[in-house]
Amino acid sequence: MRLLIVLLVGLCALFVIGYLQRLAVREGVQQEIAGAEAQVASARQRQAELMEKLTESENPYLVAQLARDSIGMVQEGDQPIVVLAPAPTPEPVVTPAPVEVVAPVARPVWRQWLELLAPVEGGLP
Repeated sequence: MRLLIVLLVGLCALFVIGYLQRLAVREGVQQEIAGAEAQVASARQRQAELMEKLTESENPYLVAQLARDSIGMVQEGDQPIVVLAPAPTPEPVVTPAPVEVVAPVARPVWRQWLELLAPVEGGLP
């Protein structure tokens, strides 16, 4: 009798484990479905935008206006006006005044060493 109970408990455990695995698979499939539905909604919105652009492109008035504004085309009888930007005025060039370069008075090397090794307040004559 104990063997039968252990066997039934084992079978119930296997059933529960299989059921939990199937629930996990179901959850994954539902997430994939939700992602696909989001993609379909995005594609439908993009399709609606493209259809609106298509209907706009079939309007001859808008096509003519676009051709005039962006491409620069004209119809017969139109007089095109070309606006030229004014030539830039050159800025005056300022040359700096020449700077006098005064060469430093060279001290003998022995005096430089003496000042480095034994500095004297007030300096050497």
